[in-house]
Parts: sequence; C-alpha cells; structure tokens
Amino acid sequence: MPCSCRSADLLSNGSSRAPSTDEDSLDSSPDSGEKRKTLERKESYNYCECVLEREESVAGPPGFQTRKVRDEKMVFGIDKVLSGIVKYHQTVRGGMLEQFKRVRDNPVPSVLMFTCMDSRMIPSRFTQSDVGEMFIVRNAGVLIPHYKYYGKEATITTEPGALELACVINTVQDIIVCGHSDCKAMNLLQSLKAENTPEDTDFAHSPLRSWLMRYGGDSWVQFEKMLQSKKNRLVFMEGNHAYEAVIDAKNEFNMADKFSQVSTLHQLENITSYPFMQRLVDSGLVRLHAMWFDIYTGSIFYFNKPHKTFIEITEKNWDEFLNEKDREALKKQQIFGLRNLVI
Repeated sequence: MPCSCRSADLLSNGSSRAPSTDEDSLDSSPDSGEKRKTLERKESYNYCECVLEREESVAGPPGFQTRKVRDEKMVFGIDKVLSGIVKYHQTVRGGMLEQFKRVRDNPVPSVLMFTCMDSRMIPSRFTQSDVGEMFIVRNAGVLIPHYKYYGKEATITTEPGALELACVINTVQDIIVCGHSDCKAMNLLQSLKAENTPEDTDFAHSPLRSWLMRYGGDSWVQFEKMLQSKKNRLVFMEGNHAYEAVIDAKNEFNMADKFSQVSTLHQLENITSYPFMQRLVDSGLVRLHAMWFDIYTGSIFYFNKPHKTFIEITEKNWDEFLNEKDREALKKQQIFGLRNLVI
C-alpha cells in the first residue's frame, strides 16, 4: 500500500521543496549563518517522512508529556517494515543473494563507520556500499566514549568493542565518523549545557540525557572554547599529531550544526585515546576520517586537513582527499604480519 502523505508526491515528482518548517523560515533572516538550503527529496532515496498530524497526552519522563501521532491512513511502523520486506523479495533479493555468496565465508570489510541513529541517515545508501564492505555502528549523537570511561568501574559500551572487532580481529583500514545537521541528540545536549545542567545530575528517568551528558560533555568543552575565543578555530589531537580545524569558515550553518561539526571531529580524538588504536593510527595502518551530512541539501562534507575545514564532496574533488601519505598507508596493509606486530 503506498503512503498517502505529502512525501509520496515529492518522491513521485523526483524532487520538490520540503514542507515549510520553522527552520525554513531562517532563509529570510539577515544573519547568513542561519540560512538553510532547500531539501531535495529524490527518488533514489526511496523513503518518506510522514507528516505528523496531532498531539496527545501520554505518561512519561519530565518534558515528554506529549507525543506526535501519525494519521491513521498512513503506512508506518511494523506495517511499513513488512511491506518493505515483500518489496525486497520482489526486487533486490536476487542480486543481494549473489553478493552474499561472494562474501559469505570470507567477508573483508575495509571501512568502519560511526554515525547517528537518526532515521534520516542511511549510510549504506549515500556511500553506495555493498554487502560485506562496511561495518556500521549507530548511536544517539555519534558519540565514541573516551578511553577514560572504559574499565571495570565504568559502563562498557559497544563502541570500543566495535573498534577492536574492526581493526584488530579484522583489518579495517579506514574509520569514518559521520555527523549530520539538525541532530536531535546534539540539540538536546546543547540545551542541557545552555541550562547549566550540573555534570552530576541524576538522569535515572532519562537514559538519553545520561548518555549525552556523560559522553558528550568533552565535545561541549571544545565548542565552548571556540565560542569564548570568538574564533572559529580549534586544535584537535589524532594520536600524537595535532591539526587545526576551521569550523564553518563561510558561516553557512547555525550554532547547533557548528557544535555537531566540532563533536564529529572530537570523536576522532576519542578513538585514538584507546592505546591499541593510537598504535594503529600512528603507524599508518588505520586512517581516521570525519564526514558531515547536510540533511537539508543531501550534501556530504569531508574534513580536509590541508584545508583545515569541511569541504563538500563532489565529482571533481573526491579523489583529491587522499594524499600520497595516505596512499602509502594502503601499501603497508599488504605487508604480512605488520599489523600484528604493531598491535
């Protein structure tokens, strides 16, 4: 059953302007830093964002007394999933079975991507990755806990385990941290910090707030440092190497999105806080990359260290992001036993 929401019309027409939102009104603001571009929905994405129709009162944690409810005519939830599986059987299953056969016994993924659990983020689509090519780890806010939180006295999370699985047990060469615009988790963290919420606040009622305050606080410290200096420059560490970052050099994004970009880069620091990862990165066996997805335009940005900023990936420049040093790192992967010696 096709979806009856406005997004269905947008998809069938190829592309169109998204329904008006509060953020769309920023286009009329004189502040260029608040301007946003129109979201183009294209048929290749093949998903819809149903319009939420009404609110109703529900019991829940403080601040969550209302919830949005979709129109009853819309196809969503498990119905959408089940109908999607039927479509999968009718269309792409045959081709995927051939891919499964090729990688069934010996998959060799070469990329580990950390990204957000936001439903608008579909990394396998916008990277055009096939079966067996990429590990994907998703959580609220794209956070990778620092090594200082790891141990018997701390809560063990899946992110460091994913690093070991990908880079030690397997031989992943590239790790990507991909943030995005309008990140609801980052927006929530920003509001908590703006309200001067104490670090030791008991968030027993809200696992999300607890997660963000515990593992996102260091990113906020970096962001505040940038704001206090009244400059858009920060210095980040990657193993034993420091590099400078210019955040939103053209002042195209709002403060929440600037914070998201800072947090994305800060996660690279957190990755190299693990001793085994620092050794792999310093030896050139693993490379770290930061990307950022603008959900309003569909554009994807890559943090380019020589240029010190996020640059949009295009057909003309995509192969320029790997320098000769990076290409040499690929050759090191072919040296038998080198990775085990480093680890």
